[in-house]
Amino acid sequence: METASSGSYLTVKTKEDPHSAAAAAAAEKKVAEVDDWADADEILEKARGELAGKAFATRLCSKLSRGGERRRRKARLLSFDPARLLTDYRLEDLVEPDAYGWAPIHYSAFRGFYRCMEIMVKEVPSLLNYRTSDLTGSTPLMLAVMSRDLESVKCLLAMGADVTLINRRGHGIVELCAFKQYTEILDYLIARDLPGLPVWERLVALLGSAVDSDALAAARCLRAMTPKVGKTANPNWKPICDNGFGQILVQALTGEICDEAKVEALYATLNIISRDEVKRAVVDAHGVPVLVQLLLSENSLIVQLTAQMVRAISKVPDYRGSFVESDALEALVKALVFVQTTKALVAVVAAIGGVVASDRAFQDRFREIPGAVEALVARFEGCASRSLLLALTQAVNSLVAGNFDGQTHFMGAGVGPYLVNLVKVNDRDLMMSTLVAIRALAERNPAAQKALLGDGVVDPVLQILKRSRHISAQEKTMEALWAIAGDDSNERLRIAEKVGVRVLVEFALSPSPKLNYIGTDAIAVLNTAPLGLHEAMAEVGGVEAMDTLVRRTEDDRTLRLAVQTMRTLMTRTGFVPFERNQKTAVDCHAVKTLIDLMMNTDKADVIRAEAAYTLGTIAMCNDGNLRVILETDNFCFDVILDFLDSEDPEVQVLAGFATAALCYNRPHNQRLISKIGHFSFDHFPPLIQSPNEMHSAAASLQVVIMARMLVDKRQANAASVGIKTLADMVVRSKSDHVLSSASSFIAALSHTRAGIPNAFISVDVVHSLCRLLLHPFEIARGNAAIALGYLSCNPEARRQLLNECRVYPLLMEILRFYTKDNCLCPEFLEDWQHYLRVGIPAVDEGKLYLIRQRTPQTLDESRPMTLSGDDDPGYDPELAFERATADGADDTIEMTDAPKERRRRRHRGRRTEGLCSPTDAAAGEGESPDEGAGGGGGGGGDEEEDVDEEEEEGYDDEEDMEEEDDEFLLATMLAAKNKLRCPPCRAKENRGVAVETN
Repeated sequence: METASSGSYLTVKTKEDPHSAAAAAAAEKKVAEVDDWADADEILEKARGELAGKAFATRLCSKLSRGGERRRRKARLLSFDPARLLTDYRLEDLVEPDAYGWAPIHYSAFRGFYRCMEIMVKEVPSLLNYRTSDLTGSTPLMLAVMSRDLESVKCLLAMGADVTLINRRGHGIVELCAFKQYTEILDYLIARDLPGLPVWERLVALLGSAVDSDALAAARCLRAMTPKVGKTANPNWKPICDNGFGQILVQALTGEICDEAKVEALYATLNIISRDEVKRAVVDAHGVPVLVQLLLSENSLIVQLTAQMVRAISKVPDYRGSFVESDALEALVKALVFVQTTKALVAVVAAIGGVVASDRAFQDRFREIPGAVEALVARFEGCASRSLLLALTQAVNSLVAGNFDGQTHFMGAGVGPYLVNLVKVNDRDLMMSTLVAIRALAERNPAAQKALLGDGVVDPVLQILKRSRHISAQEKTMEALWAIAGDDSNERLRIAEKVGVRVLVEFALSPSPKLNYIGTDAIAVLNTAPLGLHEAMAEVGGVEAMDTLVRRTEDDRTLRLAVQTMRTLMTRTGFVPFERNQKTAVDCHAVKTLIDLMMNTDKADVIRAEAAYTLGTIAMCNDGNLRVILETDNFCFDVILDFLDSEDPEVQVLAGFATAALCYNRPHNQRLISKIGHFSFDHFPPLIQSPNEMHSAAASLQVVIMARMLVDKRQANAASVGIKTLADMVVRSKSDHVLSSASSFIAALSHTRAGIPNAFISVDVVHSLCRLLLHPFEIARGNAAIALGYLSCNPEARRQLLNECRVYPLLMEILRFYTKDNCLCPEFLEDWQHYLRVGIPAVDEGKLYLIRQRTPQTLDESRPMTLSGDDDPGYDPELAFERATADGADDTIEMTDAPKERRRRRHRGRRTEGLCSPTDAAAGEGESPDEGAGGGGGGGGDEEEDVDEEEEEGYDDEEDMEEEDDEFLLATMLAAKNKLRCPPCRAKENRGVAVETN
């Protein structure tokens, strides 16, 4: 512990520092010396020697004029009369204290008569530091400070007043300013930087006092002198920190001073804690255990401020471990359970998120605390505080991000439904924070994804996307949706369909790299589906969008995905070319873009090979496009041949696809390409036998397509290897994506050259594909249906397929749904009609979910214009939290499923309790209002009809009424009530029965 400097004028604690006892004794001796100050007689004798020839010298020995003594005494009774200073005051009057121990110099300093002070000090310089004879022993400068008269202070300092003096209580001018919170005087003293007056040092030392009033005064003064300047700490942080603030603060917080002083000290620290130097000072002074102990305080305000301190210090990653080791998480969980005030809860929850900060070890430590997760989730229940909900969602994100066990634990604690409800809140920051938390919960956790889907999270999130105008909101929304979909291709397909092709293309062209990637990925998902939306993509310029993205993006991951997505636009399932998009690729110069990318040696070989494969799909079964590619100046087929010899299996597979696409169903191209390069069967077995099933399936397809080009293997033998591998893969593979790819490859081979369908039939592919028709993965199911459609042209395959469908008629429904009868053989359809006439079993309605109808593209309709740049406020968790916790911020939220809409004002036919019709009045007291409601006179019947009409139209009276119309509506209802009221009703109102209205 550091003792106070400048004479140790404070009473300091002696428990921790062995030297503090000597310092305290020195301070007491210093204060005791005040009693030895010179008395008035000594000052007078000294003054007489200084007064030769000056203003007061003429009144030293001469007699007083008549009445002069009376006037002098009267002036003395007034303590000090500045108007009579030069006429009626003697030298003795200037130095002799009155009954209160004050001389004229003291009154002048306290009341601001600085002109009088100048005269007196000029005549008697000893008066400048002349002390009062009361219990305080104050100098004129001290009295000027106590009166908060900055001009007097300036005057005395200009005359040379001693700033190092202290009074009998051990307080100097700095301490006196602190007691009175006269920060403007302190600011002036700091600016003057007077020798012997270390203002900041004295203030910081005063904070460490064991006296409550001293510590409280110092803390309040430090707080007042360090207001935040925008988002940065006050510049005064440096002199405070340089004068041992960390050590003194820890001493104050661990001492026995009152809670109010600790609160002010924490407030002062929070004003400057944003500086890393201040954080380091607190941590180096062993402040972490002290703060953890304060979290267990019974004072909720201390808990709140301490939690804010913990969160602020935890922003430095190196200090988080210190908090965890000091059991800060356990203390925060206890505070989370017992604290009741909203502000304290907000600070505690935010501190939990700050300490954990997505660190895997700290996340596990929090979960290991009994009941911690449940206590945090329980705070969502019934919460209507915007700041607390924001802190909770941010804490959930910190606690589960990248932690599978954490995601599972929180979902098991029931956090999902709360987050789904919060998505509907009309508060941007809270909505964005909730989306981030949902993404963190769902990412790479199939169980959490399934639970969130069961909670109905997709539709509310899609509504946000529909209303959103800012790129930042669209980013968070799509990230959440894509995380919820996960690796489940069915969900990815459903979400992509609900978003719509137009919106996805817009995202692909967005300035946001995140939206570029997700939008492109979703487009690829839509196009690889069995019923791909190629026509819709062509309408909205999907090919042009991918070409633009390939040329613009600097991210290799997005670049590769864009090239892959462009490839999906060129062909349908089973290598069926989509000529419209192929033509567009040539017209928009996408071919030139891809060739440049393929020839660009600065890019990775896998990206260049992807470009080659996409070029192959553009030229697939399209001689005109192939001619354009070959005639392009910098195209070189040797690059593709080099890729075939690459050491990277991925590059080999892509190069094989590029060659196979150019040769597909084109014997002429096969002969030309075989003359350019030497193709050997030995190239394929390593890939076909690869443990990577996708590589094996791809190599099997390629070897069948290029069997005629192989120089070291007979065509039939080479093709049989690929066919057998694909047939086995459809049976044994457990991967959904492998099954769908193998089915698509079988479909592609089934409508090529003769003999291949017979080969597939010989290995019982029809039965295997029929099993896939009932597979839960839609793409595998659809690709199998399309493959069977092509195989149905073979008589033997047609017979086997009819038998399968006859036993299980649902298979036929699935076939027709995915093939749309386009690739089903007409003879097969005729034979099926014969079976229908003969009679077949009923379709199992429990399996009809396998035939899923397409979702209408709702988000493509009337979406707002996307805003970017300066118009986009973005999303910063720190700024969002600051806005929510700022003074004066609205801390209430409104839960709703959709934005509020202004409704029509309708005041006719309002139902009010006790309103009677003229028929009721005629019937008297014996008839109830309900029995006379259908009567005729006046206007009661018309009003009732209006009410019925409004009920039929679905209007709600309470929702129709707006707040600004309440008074007008009430007056209208009361007027109508008095006009139509029957005598008994009027009598009741006269007795003071109030009218009940909403």
